[in-house]
This record gives sequence, structure tokens and C-alpha cells, in this order.
Amino acid sequence: MQISSGEVREIVNRNAGAQGRALNASTPILNAQMRYGAGAGSRICAVVDPVCDPYLSVTIRIHRLVARSFEDLVALGTLTPAAANWLRLLIVVAGGTSSGKTNFLNAIACLMPEHLRVIVIEDTRELDLAVSDKVYWSTVQHPDPTRCITQRDLVKAALRARPDRIVLGEVRDGAAWDAIKATNTGHQGTLLSLHAEDAESVLLRLAQLCSEAPETHNLSVKTLKEVIASAFQIVVFLERQRMPNGSYRRLVTQINEVNGLVRDGVINQKQLFRMEGGQLVWTKAWPHERVRRRFIESRVNDNNLRSVFQ
Repeated sequence: MQISSGEVREIVNRNAGAQGRALNASTPILNAQMRYGAGAGSRICAVVDPVCDPYLSVTIRIHRLVARSFEDLVALGTLTPAAANWLRLLIVVAGGTSSGKTNFLNAIACLMPEHLRVIVIEDTRELDLAVSDKVYWSTVQHPDPTRCITQRDLVKAALRARPDRIVLGEVRDGAAWDAIKATNTGHQGTLLSLHAEDAESVLLRLAQLCSEAPETHNLSVKTLKEVIASAFQIVVFLERQRMPNGSYRRLVTQINEVNGLVRDGVINQKQLFRMEGGQLVWTKAWPHERVRRRFIESRVNDNNLRSVFQ
């Protein structure tokens, strides 16, 4: 059965309308979540004229939540049991498109105690955390800029809502600065994900996003990097790799420690795990005291810390 472009646009707008969004000449690019039908929960990207000529373009990304816990990630081969033990700290999750960042954040959420209140902020909802006390907030797009609600607006509102944890999915703008401020004001479970080319460029990308916030314009580059360095302990980088049989797997290819230091203008990172011969292996690097202290606070017995790497 064939349907017209007008009917497709109507279906798209019926799903997007519940999120305060619409596909039309004023907003020819739409990102939203499918609310109805067999594709409910999937992410939809639609483009119409004058951007797309002569027809409209619709892409639906069906998100398969295949990892609810670290055990699931280990079973899928995304990371090793030893590497999973590291992921109890303040984490930046980075990678390219479709590298598995959403599934990874879902699994990290399993480490959160049940009594904590969590606020999840995204442009288009994809996360589905396995915790009981949670709320999901999404940005609002509108032709009138005064009626838009950005990630920055939501992070600021979240801080007033007194959450125990803030999860910021796919940070894209100055909201990164608000999230970093949150980590330095008591929100010790702040998690965020972002796009980056490799693990070493993750914190540089974070600094670039923070610089979009007007409040950072009076800060020196050195001060901004020092604030970022103090905010997180771990950088996790994921990749979508093609296997010899033609299939694809989403893998953690590097885990870096951030020890809070800035040297010669560069935020210091140290490789803890890296991909060698198709396996994620420990580099034998011993953690910085700052990171080791956070392990202890996370109930990892200091006397048995070496077993974390085994």
C-alpha cells in the first residue's frame, strides 16, 4: 500500500505533537520520538522542503535496549568484567553515532541506589533507566526562539528540583557547563554522554561545549580546563566496529582516568584499559589517589583494590 507524502507528514506530526513539535515550513527539520504504533519509542528524524527537495525524508531509528546492567554489557562483549568494576565513578561516556552510548548509560544507572531521585535530560527521549524514582525531561523546539526549551534550561531547572543524580544524554551545547557545575555542587552522580572522535579528544570537546555558555567567557582557558578536570574521574569511549563476518559490534575500546590535573594546557588523562588484539585489557596503570579515594567512597574495599583489575 502506498501512502502520500502528506499522509506521512500527518503521521509524523501526530507523533511529534505530543512533544510540542511540528514538521512544517517554519521548522523543516524535526527530531522527535515515535509515540504510537509498532515503532513507539523509536527516534524519528524528518526533513521537508525547503531543506529536502522535492520530497520529504523520514528516518526512524529503532532503539533496542539490550543492556540493562553491566552483566548484560559483559555478556554482549561490550566490555570485560575487570573494566566494569571501574565504572562506579563520575563518568563521561563518548563515542560516535550508534556506538552504544544510550545502552551504556542505561547500564550505569543500575549502580544507582534505589532511594535516589534521578532526572534524565535529553533532546529526544531514548534512555529508559532501571530505577524507580526518575523523571524524563526533553527539550522543546519552536519557530519562536522565546518558546524553545533548551538543554541548558532543563539542567538549570533540574538543579532547583533537588535531584540526587542528573543524567544528560547527548549534550550538545552550553548545558555541558551547567552539568559540570552540578558535579562541583554536590551532585556526585552526574553522568553525561557526547559525540567525540576518540578518547583523547573527549575533554577537549567538552571544553568547546562549555565555552558556548556565556558565563565561561570571563574564564581563562586554563581555569575552564581545571574545572572540567576536577568534575569527572573516568572517560569511557565506545566504537561501532565491523566484524570479519560483516556484522557490527558496539565495544568499549578505551577507558581513561582523569586525575584532575592540567599540564601544559592539556587535561591529564591516563589509559587504564585499551583495545589490544580485539580485547579490552588493563594497561597495568595504578590509579591516582583522587580516583582511588572515590573507589573507596563507592564501597570498593581499598585492601582488595588490586582485585578490581584482575
